[in-house]
Amino acid sequence: MKCYQAMKLAAAAGAVLMLNGCSSFSWSSLSPVSWFSSSGLTVTAQGVGGVNNQTAMTETAISQGLDDKYTLRGGMQTEQGQIVKIFEGRKDDKTVIRLSGPENGTVQRIVANDADIRTEWDTKTGTLFSDIYPQAVAGACTLTTEFDDSAQVICRSPQTPRVSYVFRGTWNGPETLMPSDDILKNWTVSYIVWANK
Repeated sequence: MKCYQAMKLAAAAGAVLMLNGCSSFSWSSLSPVSWFSSSGLTVTAQGVGGVNNQTAMTETAISQGLDDKYTLRGGMQTEQGQIVKIFEGRKDDKTVIRLSGPENGTVQRIVANDADIRTEWDTKTGTLFSDIYPQAVAGACTLTTEFDDSAQVICRSPQTPRVSYVFRGTWNGPETLMPSDDILKNWTVSYIVWANK
């Protein structure tokens, strides 16, 4: 029987158990809270999972900060006239998280559309606009085409300016006009963006 299984059984039975050879065992795993906790990462004002503005733009540091959940691939690209380093995290043959920052610097931006990632305010991909905002708050939401050519709106999170949500939905109006609140209320989060700003 594995150490972990033996410890869970002992904890459930209230028994005292001495085990040798269980050096990699974590006592916190005995807590019932850890048995049912989500396996996804959490977005906060500080960053995503263990990645924040102090995380070096290296594959090792980023992989560790993301709990080794993704296959990473790196490259370079130009953003706003600057050359930046990019790491894309792939899962199930899809890119679900993207991190960028200066080549010899730290992570400055993270864009995630992994269904397993949610914010500390319980927002995730698929969350309705109307579940977060009663209306398109002036100055908080703007049109964007950064992520693809479809109609999209990016809005700052009500909790922190470091987190934004990209919403996507059906819009038959002019590309240069913000959809009305009646249209936006049914749009859903397609990306969660964290930025060190």
